[in-house]
Amino acid sequence: MHPEIRRTEPGSCPICGMALEPVQPAAQAESNPELRDMTRRFWVGAALAVPLLFSIWARTSGR
Repeated sequence: MHPEIRRTEPGSCPICGMALEPVQPAAQAESNPELRDMTRRFWVGAALAVPLLFSIWARTSGR
């Protein structure tokens, strides 16, 4: 990939021959409900798993 190669029409890179891809504008920070839901699920799962893991660790370590 050669980012310095810019063309106004489709074609191939003159250096390596790969197809040129259109330049996409930077993604704007949008509210993504799926990401928000999965993030919440992750933190709820972590909050439930950490005490359980420490409990098991304490029992098996002999303290």
